[in-house]
Amino acid sequence: MMQVIWYGLSLLFAFWVLFYLACTVGSFFYCRYRKRFIRKRAASPAGEGQNIQPDKEEPPERKASPRQKRVWVRQCGDGMVKLLMHRVSRLPAHWLRMFFYRRIFCVQAGKRVVVYQGVIFRAPYRVVVGENSIIGDNCWLDGREGLIIGRNVNLGSEVRIWTGQHQVNSESFAYTGGPVQVKDRAWISSNAILLPGITVHEGAVAAAGAVVTKDVEPFAIAAGVPAKICGRRNPSIQYCFTGEHDWFY
Repeated sequence: MMQVIWYGLSLLFAFWVLFYLACTVGSFFYCRYRKRFIRKRAASPAGEGQNIQPDKEEPPERKASPRQKRVWVRQCGDGMVKLLMHRVSRLPAHWLRMFFYRRIFCVQAGKRVVVYQGVIFRAPYRVVVGENSIIGDNCWLDGREGLIIGRNVNLGSEVRIWTGQHQVNSESFAYTGGPVQVKDRAWISSNAILLPGITVHEGAVAAAGAVVTKDVEPFAIAAGVPAKICGRRNPSIQYCFTGEHDWFY
């Protein structure tokens, strides 16, 4: 009886190892495919291959486009990346997480970047993080429309940055969005939320719990819901993050 139990546990363990190995390999190729596809679309003439979502429903007699026929591929790939991302984000080794972020998920992260546990990247292949920046635990960073984080940026715990959302008055609940930029030496404090299409300029601060809906001027301090300018920061700041971080977290 014990032998049967051990065989069963061994088979179950082998299944999970093979499953996550397949997810890792699949994520490796899928992220690179998506990155090349987005670069190709960006290089195409204006109006070709853009992510345009009509507000009205398509006529039922219209044939599905090749893109619509490949929806299942993207759903499978995105699901695979999300599943593996959640597992990787909890690994108790910073160097191992960074290996996955850079080499598997194609996050473009510079030198001395620190990403603490629980950080989730959506569309990681469209996220750029400049050198000497730190991302606190349990952040959600959305790269679907492009996310650029500058150098010496500090993101506090549980920050949310979104580049995509829905049109609230759309009959079809259409998708919309825009890229987000967080420039050098900006500080996004804990639980702050950045919405699509905004830029937090150099040295600016989004205070804890702020919901940022508009661009924040250089060295300005924005607080509240929605965030408004409530102060100014010393424009002569020159700090440089060294990359030190807590072990096992």
